[in-house]
Amino acid sequence: FENGQVFHRLQCMKTFGQWINSIVEFGLSLHRMGLDISSLACMSALDMITLRHGLREPEKMEELQMKIIDCLRDHCTYNSEAQRKPHFFSRILSKIAELRTLSRE
Repeated sequence: FENGQVFHRLQCMKTFGQWINSIVEFGLSLHRMGLDISSLACMSALDMITLRHGLREPEKMEELQMKIIDCLRDHCTYNSEAQRKPHFFSRILSKIAELRTLSRE
């Protein structure tokens, strides 16, 4: 957790219930992808920057999302490590969609 505390999965079950299994599986799938810090930063930013009802200027939010997606695409295109991972860009985008679904549970 943020404060450095570590809990056993059974302890987390008391708070999160069965949702903890989905969280752990999602984390493991990210680990298996071998995300580097740049990819993870873009993924995190895209998850935080979402269009929400009631925004005064939603087009600015959309513009920011597109800039982040462009950065991620460039990273996946030009970074030598990312180039060796097939469909890396699309896999990251699908993980963002998966994370948004998970956070709605």
